[in-house]
Amino acid sequence: MVPYDHRWLRHAHSHIQNLFVSVYSTIDVTTINYEESEVKKAIVEVSKQVIALTPYERINTAEALFICPISSVDMIITDDVKHDETKKIFAESGVIVI
Repeated sequence: MVPYDHRWLRHAHSHIQNLFVSVYSTIDVTTINYEESEVKKAIVEVSKQVIALTPYERINTAEALFICPISSVDMIITDDVKHDETKKIFAESGVIVI
């Protein structure tokens, strides 16, 4: 079996890309799966806008594998935005939380 080759993604162009990830306000965007992290790194490199989709439970958590710095994310969409402190922390990094 040939391993999945994500290198072709670096030649693609994307205006908006959604990532299902863990995000930490002062660190990075991370995931637990190696192949997923490599694909998402390539996607972030060619995207003009990056939107992180994550359940509230995965905000301010970190997984083992790095995808990109939080500064690469334009917006976070989550299921619970009642926590004003979380919104404020990400806003300080230039990230919109909805």
